Amino acid sequence: MVACHDARLAAVVMGSPPACCKPTVEQLAVRPRIHRRLKSMGEICERFNLTPMNLSALHPAISPQNILLIEGIYDSLCLKDDVEDLWHKWGQPDIWRLPHGHVGICCGFAPGLPRRIIDWLKPRLNGATDRTLNKSAGGTARQAPPGLRSSRLSAGGHPRVMALRQALAHVRQKGYCDK
Repeated sequence: MVACHDARLAAVVMGSPPACCKPTVEQLAVRPRIHRRLKSMGEICERFNLTPMNLSALHPAISPQNILLIEGIYDSLCLKDDVEDLWHKWGQPDIWRLPHGHVGICCGFAPGLPRRIIDWLKPRLNGATDRTLNKSAGGTARQAPPGLRSSRLSAGGHPRVMALRQALAHVRQKGYCDK
């Protein structure tokens, strides 16, 4: 949601984005008692989709080139059709369609996914300067937030890239992903 309201963002990665509210849990419920209780979810979802929480009804404040959607082909919570609809409405940003479910995408069980995300982010974060952190879809330059101006950039790169490098080093040290 922040990507729809804050144009200062350099890039956004959304793993299994909940494009809109659909009562999928109601359809997956096996026990009759649970199924009966969840029938009201359809009405709740309809009202929820009229609010600003519905990503499909919003437009991103940043350029589609700086958005990455990660879709789980076997995701039964954030349905493939909803993510595809969001992809079209948001100007077809980068999308990765991975053979995983919701938990695999959101909890990082997809092999090599953290490295791929960092590789995708690097040029977008390295391209941010002290004057333009992001160019919005309208093409107007945005000034970097005060904490990210050139005085902090001179210490060896963009602070976000430095934080990602530290995080990646920690992940590698612990042996959580491929090297």
